[in-house]
Amino acid sequence: MKKGQRGFIQLELLCAAALLSYCAAQLLPCLQVWKSYHHKTQLQIAAGMLAEDLRSLQSQVMFHHCSSQFRLIPFSNSSGYSIAYGNPATVLLSRSFAQHHCAGVYFTNTLRLGFASSGSPSSTGTLVLSHQELQDKTMSVELQPVTGRVLVYES
Repeated sequence: MKKGQRGFIQLELLCAAALLSYCAAQLLPCLQVWKSYHHKTQLQIAAGMLAEDLRSLQSQVMFHHCSSQFRLIPFSNSSGYSIAYGNPATVLLSRSFAQHHCAGVYFTNTLRLGFASSGSPSSTGTLVLSHQELQDKTMSVELQPVTGRVLVYES
C-alpha cells in the first residue's frame, strides 16, 4: 500500500483469497483422514465396552454360582444395548453408545448368552458392530466356547 492510500487494492484481496483457498485445499484430505480415524476409534471403544460388560457378567455369574440365560437386547435404533435375564426380562445393564461418545455405532446381529456357574459359556457366538460412516470396517466381539474368553477383533 502506498502512503496516504486507504484500504486494499483488488490484487491484494485476490492474492489473500487464493492463499486461503490453497490452505483449505491442503487441509481437506487431512480432515477426511481424521474423520475416518475418529469413527474407527468410536467403533473400537464401543466394542471394548461391550466386551468388558460381557466379562463383568461372566465374573458375576461365577461369583454368585448361578447359571442363567442372558439376552443382549439392542435398542430399537441400535444406539446401545441392554443385557437382561429371565422371563419376563429383568434388565441388568443398559448402555447407550452416544453417552460414551460413540454415536453412529450399531449392531448387525443379536445373540443369546448363557453361562454355567463355573463361568464357561453354555451358548456362544459373535456380535458384530458397525459404524454408519464406515462401510468397510466392523468390529467383532466373540464369546469363545469352553474357555469363555471374550475376544475383540477387527473384521
